[in-house]
Amino acid sequence: VAWPKVIPPKYQRVLPSSLVAIIFGTLWEQFVHRAALGISTRTVGGTEQLNGSLPRWHVPQVGKDGEWGVIFQYAISLTFVGLIESVMTLQACDEITETLPSVFRSNQECVAQGVANLVS
Repeated sequence: VAWPKVIPPKYQRVLPSSLVAIIFGTLWEQFVHRAALGISTRTVGGTEQLNGSLPRWHVPQVGKDGEWGVIFQYAISLTFVGLIESVMTLQACDEITETLPSVFRSNQECVAQGVANLVS
């Protein structure tokens, strides 16, 4: 929110606010969360071995003791990440083509992605 007020406009194209937010979040997690507060962060390498090849396909064994809650949490999180990413891509395309942004097009994109996720 304050980024346009902090940096001159000619540098905003070189260093966009989204890039600054990613860098800030990464540094915050690394130096404050892990180092200062001692909070561990779950990483991909800590969850599963990475050996450079694709995993074999298998049906996961999911028990009845509450593991479904974790699966649904990740599914909902990934759904919103994909939704936000597609709307941001639509806005970037509108900027590049100098098309006026439309709420209808954003809603249409969200509905189309929801239907595609449901079908797949």
